[in-house]
Amino acid sequence: TQALKYSPNYSYLHINMAILKDAVGKQDEAEGYFKKGIQYSGGSANARFYYGRYLYKKNRKTEAVAELQI
Repeated sequence: TQALKYSPNYSYLHINMAILKDAVGKQDEAEGYFKKGIQYSGGSANARFYYGRYLYKKNRKTEAVAELQI
């Protein structure tokens, strides 16, 4: 969270926060961080990959496939 103060638009920070929030059971916060990570990624496939993996783990397979196809 400290790093986000200095680099609030750095997509990898948001993705890592999303993975952390998911790991501790805070899915609502995780999803928000994933979406911010995608927003700031500049079209990077990595952000969508991790979000797609998250969606798949949550049994939201249709959404996961859509993310991974982008």
